[in-house]
Amino acid sequence: MIQPESPVAPVPPPPPPLPATARLLRMTVICLLVAFIVYLAGLLLPVPIANEAAGAYPPVHAVISGASVGMSLPVGQPIHLSALRSSGKHLSYHWRFGDGTTSDGPFVTISFAHVDPQMTITLTASDPLAQTVTLEHRDQATIIIHVVAPATVFGGTGPSVVQYT
Repeated sequence: MIQPESPVAPVPPPPPPLPATARLLRMTVICLLVAFIVYLAGLLLPVPIANEAAGAYPPVHAVISGASVGMSLPVGQPIHLSALRSSGKHLSYHWRFGDGTTSDGPFVTISFAHVDPQMTITLTASDPLAQTVTLEHRDQATIIIHVVAPATVFGGTGPSVVQYT
C-alpha cells in the first residue's frame, strides 16, 4: 500500500533586502543600545583605577632637615633647611616661619631678626597630581626652635666667659 504524499506547505520567499538607509539606521540603533548598556554598567560596577593612578602615588610625607626640635639659633645667624627627605611624587614645598615670613621650594636659608624662644617652622609638602587620586596628597612637618640673643664673649688671660644678653 502506497501512502499518498502529504501536502507540504509552500515556503514563503525571503523578504526583500532593506534599503541602505534602513540598514544604516538599524546599525546605528544597535550601536546606541550597546553604548548605553556599557554606560550603565560603568555607573553600577566599580571600575578599577589605572595603575598610574592607584599604585604610582605614594602618600606624601613632609620631613624638615637642617634643624632639630629645641635647637638654639642666635639672632641673625642663618639656618639652611631642606625638604628633600620628604617623600612623594611631584612635590611642591611651602615654608612658614613664626615671624610671618614664607618661602617656597625644597631649600630655604633664613635668619631671624628677633629673639623668640618658641619660633615655629612649618613645612607643607604637597602633590597636586595625587589630589585627584588619594586624600593623602599633603603633609606638614613642624618644629620649634629657640632664637636666642647672640653670645658676647668676654676674655682676658683666663678662660673665656660666654654671656647671653
